[in-house]
Amino acid sequence: MSLMKTKPRRTQFRLLAILSPVVLALVAGGCTGRVTDVTTSARANPVTVAAESATAQAATAGLVGYWPFESSLADASGTGRNADGEAPRFAPGKQGMALAPNGQAVTLPDAPELQLAPGFRIDCWVYWDKKPEGYEEIVKKDTEYMLRVDSQGEGGRFAFFAYLDGWEPRVRGPAPEPGQWYHVVAQWTGNEAILEVNGVKATSAHAGIPAPTENPVRLGGITGRLDELRLFNPMALCSRHMAALAAAVPAAERLTQTHFGSADGWQGWQALGGATLAVSGGQMSGKLDAPYAWLVNPKLNVEVTRCRYVCVDLDAAGCEQATLSFITDRGASQMSFPLWGGTRTSIVDLSSCPQWGGILKSLALALPGDKTGAMVVDNVWIAGQPAGRPFVYLRSLAPGRAALRAGREEQVLAVVRSLGAPATNVRVRLIAPPGLTLLDDAARTIVRMDRDTTEPAQWRVQAQKPMDAEVTAELTADGFAPVTTALQLRFTAPLDLPKADYVPEPKPAPSKYLTLMHYCPLWKEGTHYGWGKIEPWPERRPAIGWYDEGTPEVADWHIKMAVEHGVQGFIYCWYRAGLSAEIRQSIGHALHDGMLKARYLDRFKFIIMWENGCASGCKDRDDLLNNLMPYWMTNYFKNPSYMKIDNKPVLFIWVPGNVSRDLGAPDKVREAFELMRAACRKEGFDGLTIVGCVASADKGTLERMAAEGWDASSAYGIASPTDLPPARDIEGIRTTDHASSLLGQEKSWRGKKEIGALPDIVDVMMGWDPRPWHGSKTSSYLAGATPAHFKAACERAKALVDATPGKGLDKRLVVFDNWNEFGEGHFLEPCSGFGFGFLDAIKDVFCEGTPPCQDITPADVGLPYPERAYLKRREILGGLEDRQRQVLDNLVGWWRFEEDDADIARDSSACEFHGWKQDAGSAPGKSGKGLLCQGGSVTIGPNKLFWPDQGISVELWLKTDVPNQSDRWMVNTVGRASTGYRLGFGDGKVCWQIPKTAWSHGVTSPQPVALGTWTHVVATYDNQTLRLYIDGAETATLERGGPIAASGSGLCLGNFTGGHQGAFFQGVMDEVKLFDRALTAAEVAAHYASAGK
Repeated sequence: MSLMKTKPRRTQFRLLAILSPVVLALVAGGCTGRVTDVTTSARANPVTVAAESATAQAATAGLVGYWPFESSLADASGTGRNADGEAPRFAPGKQGMALAPNGQAVTLPDAPELQLAPGFRIDCWVYWDKKPEGYEEIVKKDTEYMLRVDSQGEGGRFAFFAYLDGWEPRVRGPAPEPGQWYHVVAQWTGNEAILEVNGVKATSAHAGIPAPTENPVRLGGITGRLDELRLFNPMALCSRHMAALAAAVPAAERLTQTHFGSADGWQGWQALGGATLAVSGGQMSGKLDAPYAWLVNPKLNVEVTRCRYVCVDLDAAGCEQATLSFITDRGASQMSFPLWGGTRTSIVDLSSCPQWGGILKSLALALPGDKTGAMVVDNVWIAGQPAGRPFVYLRSLAPGRAALRAGREEQVLAVVRSLGAPATNVRVRLIAPPGLTLLDDAARTIVRMDRDTTEPAQWRVQAQKPMDAEVTAELTADGFAPVTTALQLRFTAPLDLPKADYVPEPKPAPSKYLTLMHYCPLWKEGTHYGWGKIEPWPERRPAIGWYDEGTPEVADWHIKMAVEHGVQGFIYCWYRAGLSAEIRQSIGHALHDGMLKARYLDRFKFIIMWENGCASGCKDRDDLLNNLMPYWMTNYFKNPSYMKIDNKPVLFIWVPGNVSRDLGAPDKVREAFELMRAACRKEGFDGLTIVGCVASADKGTLERMAAEGWDASSAYGIASPTDLPPARDIEGIRTTDHASSLLGQEKSWRGKKEIGALPDIVDVMMGWDPRPWHGSKTSSYLAGATPAHFKAACERAKALVDATPGKGLDKRLVVFDNWNEFGEGHFLEPCSGFGFGFLDAIKDVFCEGTPPCQDITPADVGLPYPERAYLKRREILGGLEDRQRQVLDNLVGWWRFEEDDADIARDSSACEFHGWKQDAGSAPGKSGKGLLCQGGSVTIGPNKLFWPDQGISVELWLKTDVPNQSDRWMVNTVGRASTGYRLGFGDGKVCWQIPKTAWSHGVTSPQPVALGTWTHVVATYDNQTLRLYIDGAETATLERGGPIAASGSGLCLGNFTGGHQGAFFQGVMDEVKLFDRALTAAEVAAHYASAGK
């Protein structure tokens, strides 16, 4: 994270320097030929012909290197990419000889053809004489791509990574066995990672824009053998040929227009690589009859520093994706983008692409991979704002409560999303059937919605008697055809229950099974994201409201709902904070402040799951035995409500591989586990049951766990293979059918039992839909969730458990996933969208013969919903976090910290970005009060205004008495390493960073700030140059170019992220301002002088 360690990146790009050898050879030979140009007749331009011929070669192969390793590191592809290594070793290979590096990789120097691009592919054969133990890197280009075998702690399987602001998600194959050759093919298409091992293919959705590096390619970092290695990169070759065309265009013929289409024509566009092109009726049509054929315009001369979008109206029958390539004077890149069958404009945001900026020389469109077919293009825009057609849709239409009662005022809630060009006069009209009274005006109008904005709408309704009703919402906008969405509502009779003064006493439903459910404590305001990211998804509103789970009242509601549906206990995620001897935990409020103080705790059980993946593990055996075990024993195991089976406390651990990492070899883990069990026996128990979570039938992991002495496996999240092909939703996110996925869970259950290494406790997972967490960056989710699908999965689980022989844990215990993981989208807690349906499914299957229970909510017994903290937040913060805001005088936010409120930092700008304080104090400020930052922070949810299109300024006053602060941050929106911006300290000096690639592009003041006095800081960026001002004077600049890439992580004041233990600013901040343009030097000086007075 340290800015001070950031290495300089290449920022210059020369067109002629990137021409491939084949292009240069053809140019020198004076070849002749033609391309189709819609504005000029064909000419015998040797560079054009060379590019055409070279593109044909790329189409047939795309081969950029071939190493047969016949006792040599020579490249047999003809491109001269010979590998380099000291005393390389060889052994018999799949064909002839193979590289046998014994862990000593050989290297290839960086080259543009070796950089990650859509269509990049690795093809090789590998072999091991003995089972791989650690990480074995077959091919790696650091922070671009990697093909490896994971460590045994991670399952020891083949894995392929494409680095897109982070390595994950990987795609995995099988675990290699010794004595067998494996043919491995790994590819990144631009939208997904593909790994094929001996003909068996696995895929993982993975879209984004890669950032090139100067890192070398490492080959053969394995203890086995590598043979017949080929690298393919057809898109990178095509970019080279585009550059050849662009380099040959005379300056007088270059075009500055930023729109092509019916009104402005298609000047400069050509067909390349076997394509043909025609213009008719304002449309550009292309026949792309050869793989890697293109429609390209190499005649551009467009300044794009302030233009972050390329918008395209394009249709290609049978294709859901197309490929955009470009050449600027900063580099070349390619990316895939979704097509919508001619009904929507495809909007490509290039703000996170480091090569986008400066002068655009060439732009091209193609079908993805080696696809062929026809393409029709109506418009192409190069724009600073989204252009083209508006597109809106209803993302949510949901009842306001989990249980609707006749005769009571209820609500219907809608959420409108805008995905296209700005939409005006957006209108949502609710149509109710006879018998359901609409208490409000039927129509709601939103004057304007920009792209990627969300707006709510709601209506009050009332049913006079019990009924099933279908309401319909009609959505329209200027230039957008009406669409309708239907919602089924069930109104039941009033329960006529007496008013209660507390949560009614639970009435447990008996079951012959031990049933537990995972529980995720993420919702108390100020501890994680809170409900801010869930509220825009009204169907996920819990039946008891937007609660704080760190209260006994909420715990008792949860106990009541759980036990009345046959769930006997919760498995709480337990997070260790750091590795100090004094155990500290994070987000432990649900257990310590809620469940352990609940009135009905004696009717319920609980377990902890050591979350040693996202949170801390242990330093070593002594740390585990002398620090963690005593804490668990005192606080949990000895509690009468902690679940013991056969007088043994049950401990779940999320990542077994991390236990191996922390403790060592299997015998070391087994020894530690036996000492843990002995400690339990010393306290009067009969031992300790240790259960590890394994998501799939991973033979290597399960067998290693057996050797380490685990008692059983289970899961937190279960792999669910399906034979159905993936689809995509209206926002372009990959989806898998929910019913098919839940059916696939049984394959994982049975696979683990067939391996037979350990008893496996069946985990039944409700689903997976993390869109609230990740938005449009969500890689995939399960679409079409229903309680009926989940009930069928429960029935399959019950049948499997009933058929399991013996009396072990796998015969008695069933786990469900998850009570309340509303962010990841696996939640069984009653909520507005599904009512009590998921819990009813558990009761119907696992509590056979029990009468129906009476499902009640607080309103049914005259109690308020336990959402006091949420209501306070909502009153102050206003509506949805991602609602549209009004910017006045370019001021996006102004936090003065004058309020007395311990929870809220008010925004004095018109945008009203009021922030949530987390462990932040108050101290005398530059003017009035300031924000005291000693580990605390103010957080504000993400909004696109935090990443302005045309530049930014951050202004503040600071005072600190702490010298040499490093990696300490006062303002941060960085999420992934190449997104957002941050202002903070390095070596006591002020740092201002807007990364374009991982942790790149930062400036630092030449001198440390003065201690004990107030310092005025302004950091600006005008989409071209970063500038840093200290006390009114410019102190540092850096050329960057291009818009800021939105991170989606929100804004944090006083820390890197809320609750971060090591990156918080130490001092006082005041008068923090955020502008959506770069202030001038004169304005900065005036602000400083004015405040100084």
